[in-house]
Amino acid sequence: MKFFKYLTYSLALMLMVVSCDEHEILYETEPAAEAEFQLHYFEPVANNAKNYIDSVYVNGKKFSCINGGGQLQPNNFVPSGSVGRFFAVPAGNTKLQLYRKGSIVYDKDINLVKGKQNVVVHDMDADPIILDNGYPYQHVSGLASAATWATDSLATIKFVNVLYEADGKPYEGKLQFQWQNPRTKEWENLGNPVAFGEATDRAPILIVKTVFNSSGYCNLYFRMLTEDNEVLQVANAGGKFNNYSLYRQCNIGRSYMYFMRGIRTGSPTAAISVCTSL
Repeated sequence: MKFFKYLTYSLALMLMVVSCDEHEILYETEPAAEAEFQLHYFEPVANNAKNYIDSVYVNGKKFSCINGGGQLQPNNFVPSGSVGRFFAVPAGNTKLQLYRKGSIVYDKDINLVKGKQNVVVHDMDADPIILDNGYPYQHVSGLASAATWATDSLATIKFVNVLYEADGKPYEGKLQFQWQNPRTKEWENLGNPVAFGEATDRAPILIVKTVFNSSGYCNLYFRMLTEDNEVLQVANAGGKFNNYSLYRQCNIGRSYMYFMRGIRTGSPTAAISVCTSL
């Protein structure tokens, strides 16, 4: 009886092995999301409903829309809603499609690499500009802490030139981004001059707290110089040209993208748009 018992167990075990060999168990998986990107819309058009991008599709999948993930408006970006958000997709060839009122208005195949990048749509007939985001932000890491609450510390900025000279005509010169040191009040260059579609390396700026007992921020004043070393002039809504300079609040430890966009000589007027990467 024992012999037949062990024989039965042996046959059952053999059948299990054969069954596993003949019927390989497979799990449906997707490639790892190695590429991350933020999508920016800087076509120089009026910021009104007829120019809104209602939905964004990536590789045939809806990534952003009116009722989920955000409507993409001129001079804005997605994913929106909080600081430092990026879409994640497998690295390599990627299909980007933008819809407006149910119709495709932008359909491009782009190549995304491993890491963080910024995809800038500035012309519905042109390929987007793809920029390395400058991650990891090593020159900021560890500088903002409770131990520095009464001292100066740093943030970083990456400046991007997507300025148009006129409708359908990108600005032909290079722009030098400058920021005013809050301690010395001297103007300092941030990186090198960049042409249309180019960006500076990510660089540190000094933050001096406006409010002593706070997490740490100050107003950063900035301007741009032309290749003639003159302050960039832009037309206002009334058509009058003025030197362009402005300020934005910057916080200790943050990493920012500054985009110079719009039309220098007309409407929509030229201005800086800021995106926070971290």
